[in-house]
Amino acid sequence: MDKIVDLVQLMRREFASSKRWMRYSILCNVGVVLLSVVGSIYNGSQNNSLIPLVLLFVQMIAFLTREKSGRDYGRAERIRRLTLVQDGLGIQLPDILIKRIASASSDIADPEPPIIGTYYTSDLPASPQRLLAILTESCFYTEHLSDRAFKLLATLSLTGLAAVVLLVISLIQLYIDPALLKTVTMVSVTFLSFWATGDLAHMTMKFRALHVSCALILDRCEELEATHRYDFTEIVLLLDEYNCALAASLPLPSRFYEARQARLDEMWSLRSRQEQL
Repeated sequence: MDKIVDLVQLMRREFASSKRWMRYSILCNVGVVLLSVVGSIYNGSQNNSLIPLVLLFVQMIAFLTREKSGRDYGRAERIRRLTLVQDGLGIQLPDILIKRIASASSDIADPEPPIIGTYYTSDLPASPQRLLAILTESCFYTEHLSDRAFKLLATLSLTGLAAVVLLVISLIQLYIDPALLKTVTMVSVTFLSFWATGDLAHMTMKFRALHVSCALILDRCEELEATHRYDFTEIVLLLDEYNCALAASLPLPSRFYEARQARLDEMWSLRSRQEQL
C-alpha cells in the first residue's frame, strides 16, 4: 500500500499546483478587465499610451499561467488513473515508473499530510468488483462537487451580468451626459464580456459538462452494483468514460471540497451501509 499512498501524495501535489496556477490565471484576467476599463475611461488621454503594452504583458502572463495549470492538471490526472487502477486491481507499478512520475512532479510542499491507510473506503479485495466500487466512490464525489461548483459559478456569473445590465438601464433612464454614457457603455461591454465569456463562464460550462457526464456514469455504476454484474469490459468502459470526462474538465477548486467534505463523507458512508443491509 505504500506505493499507492506515495502516488496519492504526488497526485494531490499536482492538483494543488494546478489550482494555484489557475488562480493566478484568473487574477491576470481580472487585471485585463480592469486595465480595459481604465483604458476606456481615459481614452484619448496621454496617460493612456502605456495601457495597451501593460495589457499585452498581463495577457501573456495569463496565457502562461493557464498553460502551466493545464500541464499540472494533466500530470495529476495521469497519476489519478494509475492510482485507481493499481488500487482496484492490485497491479504493482514498476518502481522506475513511480520514480519518473516523482521526478517530473511539481516542486511544491505537500498540500496536506500523507494519508494513513488507503485512499478509497472500499474494503473489498483487489478485483473488478473493487475497481467498480472505487470508481463509483470517485464518481459520487466528483458528481456532487462539480454540481456544486457549477451552480455557484453560474449564480455568480448571472448576478454579474444582471448587475451590469441594470446599471446601464438605470443610467439611460437618468438621461446622463451623452459623453459619460458612451464611456459607461464601453465599460459595461467590457464587464459583460468578462461575465459572459471570461474564465468564470468557461469554468461554469466545464463543471456543468463534468456533472452531467458523472451523473450518467454513476447511474450505470450503481446499476452494475445492484445487479451484481462485475463484467470487466463494462467496468473498464465506464472507467474510460470517467477518465475522459475529467480530462476534458478543469481542477475543482479546493474550497468546494473543503466546504462539502464532511457532508459528502456522511452521505457516502450512509450509502455504503445501506448497500450492506
